[in-house]
Amino acid sequence: YRSAIGSLMYLSVATRPDLSFAVNKLAQFSSDPSVFHWEQVKKVFRYLKGTTDLGILFKSTKGQLHTALIGYSDADFAGSLDDRKSTSGFVFMRNGNLISWKSKKQSGACQKD
Repeated sequence: YRSAIGSLMYLSVATRPDLSFAVNKLAQFSSDPSVFHWEQVKKVFRYLKGTTDLGILFKSTKGQLHTALIGYSDADFAGSLDDRKSTSGFVFMRNGNLISWKSKKQSGACQKD
């Protein structure tokens, strides 16, 4: 199970960002996976087999001297209904192409100096 999750993690980071959510959820059960979790991993592999023609396509920038790097960020305050923790995230794009993203649930602990 862990080996399969590791392979899927590599794919989700390197070439298949469409797998990121599913792999993240499946990785949460790496220490004690059930038969149900293994079945879900197999579904992801079947999805990969059926979508081998998909990939990342970057737009051409011929003739451009300067390429635009644009970043977006957002956060909510105590938006999680389960634990009232805040979530923040960012996205970076270059010439309209997604190159980096991250979402993180905050720890919830406020510290004062």
